[in-house]
Order: sequence, then structure tokens, then C-alpha cells
Amino acid sequence: MPETNGALTIVIFLLPGFLTQRLVDALTVRHAVSDTALIVEALMFALIDYFLYGLLAVLGALPPLSNLVMAGGAMVASLSAVIGLAVLVAGAVVLGLGWSFIANRGWFYAFSRWIGITTKTGAVGAWLDTFEAFRGAWVRVHLQSGVEIVGWPKFYSEGSNPQEIFLAESYFERPDGTVFNVDGPGILIPANAAIEMIELLK
Repeated sequence: MPETNGALTIVIFLLPGFLTQRLVDALTVRHAVSDTALIVEALMFALIDYFLYGLLAVLGALPPLSNLVMAGGAMVASLSAVIGLAVLVAGAVVLGLGWSFIANRGWFYAFSRWIGITTKTGAVGAWLDTFEAFRGAWVRVHLQSGVEIVGWPKFYSEGSNPQEIFLAESYFERPDGTVFNVDGPGILIPANAAIEMIELLK
């Protein structure tokens, strides 16, 4: 069954990279990425995963990669192979979590700007950055209809498209100055509400 063994070898090789990529894609706030770019990213993470594993194997801390798959792709049912595969998967998870942690804080771009490689910030947009920087601050949302809604943003979309926000403890302010509270925990302002401006309050 050479075809089956070869396919198994490919799956084992790609698994850590795709695991890391899925974690990064799920945890990192970023622009939409094409399917092709995701595959290339998974292959890049696979190489990093195996490079890090190879370093540990050279130091003698782990069994060599050849112990994971041998004889043309046949799995070796040994304790060392199980340990090596478990460490490889665990390393892929740690890499994904660490990469997401660094990327969400903009450290990659901050370092690149510091050494003069780029001037980009890597930010998806000012929408999420504003709410994160002023977390807990009350806001006044101005709609194109003239209605103003005051509250504090408990939930909000990751990017500026769509612009959705949930204001807790909110109340309405009409153009004539009348005010009335929302009968409930808050109000969800959907993307089609035509937000004109958001004012940050002290």
C-alpha cells in the first residue's frame, strides 16, 4: 500500500503547520486572507514547527523525526514515536498561541518600524483600536437620522466592515433634546443603522 503510506506521510508533515495556521487565523485580528495565502502560511508554519523540533532532536531532548514515520510512511508504533508526535503537536499549538499573542499586539510591525524596514502599523483599522484603547469609556453614537445614542460599548465588531456595536446602559437623545432610557440591558446598533460619528465621552 505505497499510495496510502505516502499520503500518511504527507498528512503527518502538514498537520502541525495547519494546526498552527488555524489557531493563528482564529485568534488574530487581521484582514481577510485568501485560501491560497492560508495554504502558503500553513506550509511556512510547518517548516517552523519542524525546524524547532529538529533543534530539540539534535540536542537529544527528543527522538529524531525519522522515528515518527519510517518504511515509506508506515507508522512506527513505538513509545518514542508517540512522544515525538505529541511534542510536535504541542509545539504547533504553542507556536500558534505565541504567534497570535505577538501579532495582536503589533510587535512584529513595531520591531520592523524600529529597524526601519517598514512604516506600516499592521492595524486592521481604527475601529477596533479605538475601542480597545479606550475600553470602558462611554460613547455617543451619532446616526444620520439625527438620533444620538449614549452608552458604553460592551461588544463591537473586530473590523470597520461591518460596523456593529452593542451599547450597554444606553439611552436615546433626540434632536429636540428629549432623552429616554432603553428598557433593557442595552441596544445593538447594526451596520445598516448609518453611523455618522462616534464621540468618546469622559
